[in-house]
Amino acid sequence: ELPIPAGFAVDRSDFERLVRAGRIAKYQESPRTMTVYLRGLGARERFTLTYRLTASQLVRVTTPAAVAFEYYVPENRASSTSALLTVEPARQP
Repeated sequence: ELPIPAGFAVDRSDFERLVRAGRIAKYQESPRTMTVYLRGLGARERFTLTYRLTASQLVRVTTPAAVAFEYYVPENRASSTSALLTVEPARQP
């Protein structure tokens, strides 16, 4: 589960591209999270997911941690750290 911070929108085309490339099985968006489903991940195997967020307003927000867990054994889980995101007005040249 990937958090969608307040004031941001997810670029769904990134997730569609990941599905077509076979990197993820599917995804599901809810108002504040993007749930990503993998077909499998080996023990100690790393998986990096790149996607874009678009700011809809000027914000300074701390995102919740992303969480990864086994679908059928949700107590097997790991999480990221939270992150501080700041969106400022564009600088004029």
